[in-house]
Amino acid sequence: MKKVLVGCLALFVLSFIWHNRAAPLVQASYRAELSPAVAAALQAPDGNISVIVWLRDQVDRSKTTGRTRKERRRNLNQALRDKASTSQANVIKSLNEQQKLGNVQRFTSLWSINAIAVTASPSVIEQLAKRSEIKQITPDATIAMPNRGNLAPASVTAEQNLNVINVTSLWDLGWRGQGVVVANLDSGVDGTHPDLAGTWRGGTNSWYDPYNQHATPTDYDGHGTWTMSVMVGGDAGGTAIGVAPAARWIAAKIFNDTGTATTSAIHQSFQWLLDPDNNPATDDAPDIVNNSWSLATGANCDLEFELDLATLVAYDINPIFSAGNYGPNMNTSSSPANNPSAFAVGATTNSDTILSMSSRGSTSCGRSTAVTYPNMVAPGAAIMVADLYNSYFNPSGTSFAAPHVAGALAVLLSANPNLSVAQQRQAIIASSLDLGIVGADNTFGAGRLNIYAAYQSLNSNQPTATPTSIVTPTATLVPTATNTPLPTATATDLPTATHTPLPTATNTPTNTPTATATNTPLPTNTPTATATNTPLPTATNTPTPSPTATPSDAIFSNGFESGNFSSWSSSTTNSGKLSVTSGAALVGTKGMQAQITSKTAMYVTDTSPANERTYRARFYYSPNSITHGTTQHDLLLGRSSSGTTLWQVQVRKSSGAYQIRASLRTNSGGTTSTNWYTISNASHAIEINWIAASTSNGTNGSLGLWIDGTAKQTLSNISNGNYRLEGVRLGASNIPSGVIGTEYFDAFASTRTTYIGP
Repeated sequence: MKKVLVGCLALFVLSFIWHNRAAPLVQASYRAELSPAVAAALQAPDGNISVIVWLRDQVDRSKTTGRTRKERRRNLNQALRDKASTSQANVIKSLNEQQKLGNVQRFTSLWSINAIAVTASPSVIEQLAKRSEIKQITPDATIAMPNRGNLAPASVTAEQNLNVINVTSLWDLGWRGQGVVVANLDSGVDGTHPDLAGTWRGGTNSWYDPYNQHATPTDYDGHGTWTMSVMVGGDAGGTAIGVAPAARWIAAKIFNDTGTATTSAIHQSFQWLLDPDNNPATDDAPDIVNNSWSLATGANCDLEFELDLATLVAYDINPIFSAGNYGPNMNTSSSPANNPSAFAVGATTNSDTILSMSSRGSTSCGRSTAVTYPNMVAPGAAIMVADLYNSYFNPSGTSFAAPHVAGALAVLLSANPNLSVAQQRQAIIASSLDLGIVGADNTFGAGRLNIYAAYQSLNSNQPTATPTSIVTPTATLVPTATNTPLPTATATDLPTATHTPLPTATNTPTNTPTATATNTPLPTNTPTATATNTPLPTATNTPTPSPTATPSDAIFSNGFESGNFSSWSSSTTNSGKLSVTSGAALVGTKGMQAQITSKTAMYVTDTSPANERTYRARFYYSPNSITHGTTQHDLLLGRSSSGTTLWQVQVRKSSGAYQIRASLRTNSGGTTSTNWYTISNASHAIEINWIAASTSNGTNGSLGLWIDGTAKQTLSNISNGNYRLEGVRLGASNIPSGVIGTEYFDAFASTRTTYIGP
């Protein structure tokens, strides 16, 4: 087999910047603490210095209040912005004055951590250090990434790693990550890859490039595409490759086109996750963010991003990190994965043996005592991933173990959308498969991810899943890459950058990297992913549903991908409160949202049905945490030519749970209804089948209800032969008092008789 040396994403920073990272911050005669690198840079006679200026006054994130997740996020967002606005005012005024004098090149407020990224002359930095509101000044480092090299394409085979973590059992129950948004901070994402294009959330709030080089998802390296495809990849290549194929994704490109990142750009990217559209009134933050990168080689501690991570956790965004590729020695943890607010994932093979390169514990970084490391493990050996140019690849490393956990949490959240970060972590840790010595250890952590067991622990009354069918394609040999540790990036406690370009660090691969364990306050970091090409075992091939009406008797369908209501016969928008947005997408990239603030109805109308005796309709619906009482309101209803409502689909909330039912009008003017069926606070496929009675042959009418492809109930033997269907309305109508919030609709389709399904 041809051996290919793969340069996976890895971050290099010059050793001369970091050799003194263990030294304490320099106080000298300054009021603020200065890192050694900043103190040394102040001695240089010429040139600007790039630094992060940290203010003393910080929001207590543990005291965030709010009745709902959305309300807590909004309150924390506003508190962080208010704190930064007031405490930074005098500093920013001074920087503006110095900028007019030519002493400040640029500065950016980082409201999420109450800091300011500044590039200015040494004299300005010295003045800042003497201000009482400044706590410390640390370097804004430049981090380099090597080229990934030429990669041989891999053959497409079924994925055993998905069966190993038992996620296919959750797919069988209908949970695939729908209604959940995941993110990654990486080299970008190839948004045109067929396994990823359809699940990008879309819009200006779903892609962030702090270097302003690309307006839409782009990846020149491939590593970010790899990790994103493990989380949410589809099956365009003939195999299911993503853990949560129905989740939507957004991304921040923390490495620019030349392969470098800066500390300030990473801070800005973490901040962007909190409020992608920069509007605190809307909640468009992701639920999970994957970070398959690190700042330093093993056995180091760097708390540069701990405050960012603590803010994410308080915001109910779960930051997942690859543990690092510095094994097999113990005490080889890396930062930020070993920070207190991070969740570190080591890598195993599909046969549950530890991947040799996977970093081990323990670690005391940011803590008073040592803890086990990593938190847990997941498959990371020869993982099939989407690659650039619509191809596929089989890399290995902890970079690909971490997105297994991130994707699995998306599936878990689709079934249990109100879980906090702490509850998510507890569920997957407590249900993990214990490997190695009994109990948590510094090789496997708590054990290997088993997401179906986590689901069962939270939903003990749910039925057992039916196993999915296994597809075993013809095996094709895949080139094998040498198993080398990934090049390492070094971002320090607070990385340093000068206005001159940094020289390139050399990378000397070794089969067994060793590292001395020294827990020092604020050491280094490293993005890692080692690639190994091997033939993949077979796995469950479970395609993501692609809802389309059957062409033979289709009446009308619309997925709102046009961005407006032009396909519909008419729309009643309540002054724009009914709209098409990317944030409402449940299938595809756009969906319809109904912003309910009063009893005023809002809906779209289709008048394609013409004197219909039979009619089926399917749409996707998410209550999206709307406030609702036990009095129902209509989501979909069918009407006669005279405007009489013949049937409707309704939603209510009872005992804290959202419920769906269908109701049918009879010839006498009465109404009969199905039972109420509980749905989760996530996306669901709702389908009805209406049949009018026939006076010619004496048969009576009926109305059937399906939820997520499962037949719930059919109302049979109903006398309703006097009515014919002439139009349908989709949206929120007959709204009772007390309903507040925004609910989502998507992927409407209708036929005369053919089942549509999810």
